[in-house]
Amino acid sequence: MEVVKCYEKLCREIENYETRLESLIAQKEGIMKRWLKPLGDIQGIDYTRTRVQGGRQRLDMEEELFRLGETEKNIEKYQALLEKLHGSLSRMKEQIDEMKGLEYKISFMKRVEGKSLLVISEELNYSYGYIRKLSSEMSG
Repeated sequence: MEVVKCYEKLCREIENYETRLESLIAQKEGIMKRWLKPLGDIQGIDYTRTRVQGGRQRLDMEEELFRLGETEKNIEKYQALLEKLHGSLSRMKEQIDEMKGLEYKISFMKRVEGKSLLVISEELNYSYGYIRKLSSEMSG
């Protein structure tokens, strides 16, 4: 059942990388949105108050370009990595599907697909008691 555990870990790892990629894309969009913000929306600092309020520190264009470039490089790296990981995941899935034995099917359906033993028993056309017995033997 080690193969199923590896598959499960790879799925979680892919989810983490996809979350990071989404974050980088949002970061890039934020940089672009700040650049495209009309000049009329820029607020000045009110120096008549005892405590200075308002106004945002903006990065200069050179720093923004650098940040944007780095973000785009990271996005490309994550996309390439995710493409490779998805390829590995599909190859693992094919190999798991080719494995013989009811135990592998039960373990995969339960752990990776998140199906209940009742659903597994119905899909595999075995009694619920038999599937439950095999599942407990594998866990124990």
